[in-house]
Amino acid sequence: MPVYPVVFQPPALTGNYPHMSRRDAPLWERYLRAYAHLWQGFAYDVALGGLEVADPDADDAARLGSVGQALGYLLLAQREPWAGVPLIPCVLTNNVAPDVRWFAEQVGVEMIILPEAPAAPFQ
Repeated sequence: MPVYPVVFQPPALTGNYPHMSRRDAPLWERYLRAYAHLWQGFAYDVALGGLEVADPDADDAARLGSVGQALGYLLLAQREPWAGVPLIPCVLTNNVAPDVRWFAEQVGVEMIILPEAPAAPFQ
């Protein structure tokens, strides 16, 4: 079980995403603007067996470690069931190398790729 109660927050732009780095927040907010309507809520901080988990995880360039981190969080959550709903390990990124994408597919981690917004045309 989680070390403390899990709090789900609505999928909204709040500017406050506990334990999410300032570097990752702009990517997360672009995702929320486009896809918040698909979600009921998010648990940003979940402590499993004393391990702090900042969920969801956004990364501006997905690396092998981010896939492993998503998989590790899933295994910990399965060991200490708390959600009552299926959990899907995923990494939100704007860039991923083909070998990292292949590895994610092999281990069942979803890669959510949200490319950089195109620059506004010069007027």
